[in-house]
Amino acid sequence: MAHFARIKKQPNPFTSELEWTVQEVIVASNDIQTANGPLGDNDMHEDGETYVKNMFKHMYSENENVWKQTSYNNNFRNLFAGKTFVYLETADRFIEPQPHASWHLSNEDFTWKAPVAYPSIVEYDNPLAGQDILNDAGEVEGTQPDKAPYYIRWDEDQQKWYAQASHLNLNKDTHVWNVDTTSWDEV
Repeated sequence: MAHFARIKKQPNPFTSELEWTVQEVIVASNDIQTANGPLGDNDMHEDGETYVKNMFKHMYSENENVWKQTSYNNNFRNLFAGKTFVYLETADRFIEPQPHASWHLSNEDFTWKAPVAYPSIVEYDNPLAGQDILNDAGEVEGTQPDKAPYYIRWDEDQQKWYAQASHLNLNKDTHVWNVDTTSWDEV
């Protein structure tokens, strides 16, 4: 099946610059005919986008009835579009929405980058390693692994990475990323 994203010019919530924002994604038949044969054999053919536009012309005004094909398998246009994703017209790609005002878009891989590089340490020695993991019925389902993941998050106000040691289940930050030592400090 072919997938199409309806895009509309809307202001970026951080910069107020207008950008093509995905409003919805629909599925259409691969059998839609294009000048080069069925759409299933001709990804991104403008005839597919025209077909979908004509299908919805009674529902949307001209400036809200703009469609771009998107690939469910990420075979073209970078990512499979989802609601609120952004279509970069100059690069002919879909990208995720900007997560924070301080983040910038990489021109190399079209992903958002924080002003501080993502921590290089994402797991730690699990103090519960080797202990039984029990299900709700009290039955053993396995053993605790040697390593446990940090739950990492970006704090926009502090411009820092924070993490929670996953084995603690405290629902609060336990560590802050130290850019000078490239290690986690306890908070």
